Amino acid sequence: VSGDTKEKRTQIHKAIKSQFPAPRKHSWPKNRGSFCHFVLYKENKDTMDSINVLSKFLRLRPNLFSYMGTKDKRAITVQEIAVLRITAERLSHLNKCLTNFKLGNFCYKNHPLKLGELQGNRFSVVL
Repeated sequence: VSGDTKEKRTQIHKAIKSQFPAPRKHSWPKNRGSFCHFVLYKENKDTMDSINVLSKFLRLRPNLFSYMGTKDKRAITVQEIAVLRITAERLSHLNKCLTNFKLGNFCYKNHPLKLGELQGNRFSVVL
């Protein structure tokens, strides 16, 4: 190989690649929506803090998550979150690892959530 020309080495590499294609790292089923929507229950964390915690545990970038609005830090809140191409099984595993968070009601959809899509809020004030 050391005496071969660059063109000859390129041909050898192409032949090897055609015989042994690189495996796809994470294949996603075509019949499944690209976004896993779930309900996030959280205590005393605002939305961005929660997304940062989830992304850290999942080893993802926070911008893969979408949501319709931010929730208060000093409260117990529930809101819908969506994440791109992460399975419900992987998300539900976080219930064992995280305190003050619970994830559930998973479903797959073809669209993310967008700021401003929220139809309204319902809350109770406890003094």
